[in-house]
Amino acid sequence: KPDVAVSLADVVPCTVNKKRANKSCYRTLQWVNEAVTFIADNGMSCSLLACIPGSGYRDLVLKSTKLLATRNVAGYVVLLQLQIRNRTIYIATERLAGTGERSYFSFFPLSKPVFMSVS
Repeated sequence: KPDVAVSLADVVPCTVNKKRANKSCYRTLQWVNEAVTFIADNGMSCSLLACIPGSGYRDLVLKSTKLLATRNVAGYVVLLQLQIRNRTIYIATERLAGTGERSYFSFFPLSKPVFMSVS
């Protein structure tokens, strides 16, 4: 039996339109929920890492992050694409100056690890 598993993610290019990016987020969150349920229903002690979708749309990344923070997972994997790596890292790690908006890392429980994956 595995010690750690990573949920499936519907990874789309950063150039997709917002409607497709939103569908990607919904699908990825659905797969996280299914994985959490599968692990619980089968009495597995596997730690699940949840992938964070959003494909470069800040509002979708924030929405996904807030929803995933409520799930019973061991940690998170932030998916970065090379084409938007700098923009995404900025969104992930910094507050937006003068906007009062928090970075999406601030929504994660501090007790859980966050990994970054660059593709």
